[in-house]
Amino acid sequence: MLYLVSFFYQYSDVIYFCCISFTLLSWQEDSEEIILQ
Repeated sequence: MLYLVSFFYQYSDVIYFCCISFTLLSWQEDSEEIILQ
């Protein structure tokens, strides 16, 4: 359990960046669909 916590703490920046990127990409795709309509 402690290993898992330290792992997430070590890669929290990477995980955070991936989440932000994924959110922006999905938001951009939704916007493009709305524009196309």
